[in-house]
Amino acid sequence: MTELVRIAVSSLDTEEVLKELGEFVKRLVPYDWMRISLCPQNEERLQPCFTVCDGRRISESGVSLPLRNSLQGEAFLSGRPIERKDLVKESAYPDECLQAAQVGLRSLLVLPLSSRGRTVGTLELGRRAEGVCFSEAEVQLASDIAAHGGGIVEHAWLVEESKGACKIQERRRLAWEIHDSVIQSLISIVLQLELAEQRLRSDVPAAYSEIRQASELAHACLEDARRLVLNLRPPLLEQKSLADAVTREVAGLESAGVDARFSAEGTPLPLPGEAETTIYRIAQEAVANIRKHAGATKVTATLKYEPDSVRVSISDNGVGFDPKAPSNGNGHGHFGLTGAHQRAERAGGAFSVESQPGQGTTVTAEVPVAQSRGQETPAGNGHHPSRQTNGDRPQQVPIRVLLVDDHAVVRHGLREILHREGIEVVGEAADTTEALDKARSLRPDVVVVDVQLPGMGGIELVAALAGESPRTRTLILSAHRGGDLVRQAIRAGAQGYLLKDVAASALADAVRTVHTGGMHFHPAAGSELADPDSSRDGVERLTARESEVLSSIARGLRNKEIARELGLSEATVKYHVAHLFEKLGVSGRTEALVKAQKLGLIKPEFAG
Repeated sequence: MTELVRIAVSSLDTEEVLKELGEFVKRLVPYDWMRISLCPQNEERLQPCFTVCDGRRISESGVSLPLRNSLQGEAFLSGRPIERKDLVKESAYPDECLQAAQVGLRSLLVLPLSSRGRTVGTLELGRRAEGVCFSEAEVQLASDIAAHGGGIVEHAWLVEESKGACKIQERRRLAWEIHDSVIQSLISIVLQLELAEQRLRSDVPAAYSEIRQASELAHACLEDARRLVLNLRPPLLEQKSLADAVTREVAGLESAGVDARFSAEGTPLPLPGEAETTIYRIAQEAVANIRKHAGATKVTATLKYEPDSVRVSISDNGVGFDPKAPSNGNGHGHFGLTGAHQRAERAGGAFSVESQPGQGTTVTAEVPVAQSRGQETPAGNGHHPSRQTNGDRPQQVPIRVLLVDDHAVVRHGLREILHREGIEVVGEAADTTEALDKARSLRPDVVVVDVQLPGMGGIELVAALAGESPRTRTLILSAHRGGDLVRQAIRAGAQGYLLKDVAASALADAVRTVHTGGMHFHPAAGSELADPDSSRDGVERLTARESEVLSSIARGLRNKEIARELGLSEATVKYHVAHLFEKLGVSGRTEALVKAQKLGLIKPEFAG
């Protein structure tokens, strides 16, 4: 009984709780196959929630067992254990023959799971060996466990369903918060700018005042957006410690045949949310790269707590690559490393990659426990930290810019524009080789790069700069608004994309924005990114169950009707609907149907 209590409170992760319960049962009543099923209230079917065969977790997604005309249903409704000493000879229901054929079971014990005086599900234990039945003592022991274990299983199930409900509630909260803060601020900014445009014709000082107010609103809006983003934590960190979360990511490599080992050193420290999320996300990205690209057979990961920092290091013996070489465009080698650099930098930490072709890779990230550098200068205070100002506003160090364009006339024009805006051009380059040399020697804050350059090309240069100097921000200049170029620029690590025909103030604003950690895209280029039809790759593939749910929504069915048709609980349907909306990037059914039709996921006649 004490062990069952310990299992019940051991974790908020449903799978971990059920796994521990299964291992506890196996120590006392050995089995080859086990299944735990629950019957949601007001439903006539049992839902398998945890199945193990030969020590491995088996997925039974979409499977349900009727209460009528099944062995499990008989045990559930009668409230007593049922044993089949020989399934082949004693089978009374169709599903028994199926279990004997598919799993190879000879003997089967089905026990009702009880919680607070009522039956909530079933526990099934099966053996393959002929003639090795469950003894009377084992049946009694398993019955005692089922009588007390039902509460554990029901609690774990309810926790899982509440997580799904919490996710939906949190999405709604974020939607309202975005509406009440960011969207309302943006509407105000649009109105202020429209008013300023009208007053420019008759009252320039008043127009200037309106523009200043719009600028202040924009900074406040940016601060709201940053606050919302920083409040989003990985779900796994809500349930587990950082060490447990990283362990789980690394252990996932074992399914691919990798010898993966994890160790934690030092005393765990309370970490700021951003620091914890940074370390976890970098570890997650490193593991994903190993799985996709490394071809490794051995991986070693270490999480080390220092007195004032935390460090994660992940090494593999895979194919390796040259970190200084530009990305080849398909994501191999560099994919995710630029983002990891930037994550660590924003948290005030450091990130490094050691790798050589054929000699594996080591990724290391270290983040301070104290307040991150990215939070030292309050955002949204109405001033750009590096802008030179006049009058009663303080003079500050100008932003240092390197211009890269193969046309001298264009470079001269850009230099003049930036100079008038108080931005210092520390150097110019006509090609990528010269640009890399000057970036190393001059250490500019921002590099403004023409997308079309002789030799390597502007996007490849951005990728190379991101690998060599992650603190340097890059802004692409182009005569083309093509959405594919924008996506390539972002993947390479660019923080902005601007068309060459922009106004002088827009160029200066873009430089300031990327220098202070923001992203800046010309509206014409940004619209290509925002267009859902411009790339279907942005939508994660739907599962078979999500496709069924989408089809049901297209036929006008509500959650309760979908649950009845698919043999699921209503809570499970809500969970699938929430995942479906998340993958499509929508917030409602009508929007989901419109998006699904555009992507070709449903036929046009269903979307009407």
